[in-house]
Amino acid sequence: MLEYIKKNIRCVNKGFTLLELMVILSIFSIMATIGLIAFKEFIPKYRLKSIAAMVKADLNRAKTMATKLNNRFTVIFNEQNENNFYEIQESDTHNVVFERKLCDTNTKDVVLSTPTNPIFFPNGTIGNISTISLTGASDKLDITMTITGRIKID
Repeated sequence: MLEYIKKNIRCVNKGFTLLELMVILSIFSIMATIGLIAFKEFIPKYRLKSIAAMVKADLNRAKTMATKLNNRFTVIFNEQNENNFYEIQESDTHNVVFERKLCDTNTKDVVLSTPTNPIFFPNGTIGNISTISLTGASDKLDITMTITGRIKID
């Protein structure tokens, strides 16, 4: 009978004390705080990279349309006001084929600037070679174009 009581007492003592649970909770909260700070620093950089990838894809779209339709296309950047946008136009007729506005809440802190508007020729080359600068809250990226038609993000 005494052995039965000792076994039951051991079963009751299984578990964690309140102090052990408080220590684990404080360690987890410190780790979560550090992770949240790192995540907040990562978001603007990720946003800037995603916008740069989007602009690069649209530049490739203009290059593809130029070769496919055998016509020159110009990408016109409007950076006069805070509503950054750009459009792809046929160079001969000035018809707007595509337009993208960078004025929503996710992109309002990104500034787009370029000295000239690139022209894409039917053979895949680029005239008015320029560098497009994207400046965010904490970082800056450049999209460079070469005369042979290569577009890359630096």
